Amino acid sequence: DACYHWQALLDYEPTAHNALQVATTSVMAGATAQGVEWIEQAAALNLRSRELPMLQVWIGFVTALGRTGQERAALPYLEKIRQVYAELGTTDATVLYAQRIPFFGAFLDNTRPLVRAALDDEQGRRWYASLLPSLDDRGKQELNAWLDESFGDSACQQPAV
Repeated sequence: DACYHWQALLDYEPTAHNALQVATTSVMAGATAQGVEWIEQAAALNLRSRELPMLQVWIGFVTALGRTGQERAALPYLEKIRQVYAELGTTDATVLYAQRIPFFGAFLDNTRPLVRAALDDEQGRRWYASLLPSLDDRGKQELNAWLDESFGDSACQQPAV
C-alpha cells in the first residue's frame, strides 16, 4: 500500500525524496528491480534539484536492501558511498559534519553487516582497505585498527600508505 501511495504522491509532486520513497518501498515489497529503476530516477531528480544530500539517497536505498536481506544487491550503492570518503580524503569529523556526511566510524560500523553478508572475510577486508590510499593519516590509522578488530589480522593487509 505504501508504495502505491508514494507513487501517487510522486505523480503529483515529482521530487527526489518521493522517488526515493518509491524506491525503498518497492524493495521492501519485494520488487527489487523496480526499486533499482526508481533509485536511478531519484538520483537523476536529485542531481537537478539538489534537494537531498546525494549520500542520503544512497544510504536510504542501501538500508532498504539490507533490511530485506539483499546485501549483494546493495554493494554497488555501498561502493558509491565508499567513493565519497575516497574522494573527500579526510575523515575529520568537522569537515564530514559540515558536508552532511556521516562520521567515518559510523560508515564503517553501519556498513560492516552488509559487507560481511555479501563478501567473505578477505574480500570484505580488501573492500574496505581499498580506501587506505585515499585517506588522511588519522583515517588510515582508524581504518587499519577497525579492520583488525572486524576482520582479524591478515597477511594480505595493505600497508598504511
